[in-house]
Amino acid sequence: AGLIPSKALSDVSARLSTDWEQDQLETSPTSVILVEERTILDQHDLPMEHTVTLYAADRYTFSVEFNPDTGSLPE
Repeated sequence: AGLIPSKALSDVSARLSTDWEQDQLETSPTSVILVEERTILDQHDLPMEHTVTLYAADRYTFSVEFNPDTGSLPE
């Protein structure tokens, strides 16, 4: 479609998980989850993708790299 991912905006927050999230992530009732809300914009600053992802906090380390010089997004 000629769209080039050019910018990524991401917010990560921590909170206690709900009953449903505990079931899905196989965590305990006192588990903390990380919630990432991310929007990827194209070369015209229009949204290409928007995601909300839940992570069991004790299982993940986040490393993010975005290189605007090449227009590439991290995998």
